[in-house]
Amino acid sequence: MPVAAVRVNVSPEQHIILVVEDEVLTRVAIADQLRGQGLAVGEAANADEAIAILETDSPIDLVFTDMQMPGSMDGIALVHRLRQTHPHLKLVLTSAYSPAWLYPTLADAFIGKPYDAKRVVEQLKNLLQPGQHERANQVT
Repeated sequence: MPVAAVRVNVSPEQHIILVVEDEVLTRVAIADQLRGQGLAVGEAANADEAIAILETDSPIDLVFTDMQMPGSMDGIALVHRLRQTHPHLKLVLTSAYSPAWLYPTLADAFIGKPYDAKRVVEQLKNLLQPGQHERANQVT
């Protein structure tokens, strides 16, 4: 299946979030919530699609990925890879399972499922603020 690049018809100050989630309804719901709050959002069904999008030089600022996904790698492996290949990216892991042993060694934040859409938007916007080079200190 071909992967389309994330549309870049956004203002220069607008950040782009890539939502990586294999559950279609979950991915569409959170992507729509983020778009409804004025954020630009791309979508990928798995880590392979996410990497393909990132390789198109799409100007992604933050990757919001589920931990457990089918395919060649799960969300944890994706975060490991992106830390090496795209160190500028903000990375957020999400799961129904709290990975206390992972946080904050891998991602900039962890957001548990089920989502509180308002809190997700708040946390992602906070991570995307200028000067947010250090990893977030909260887990939700």
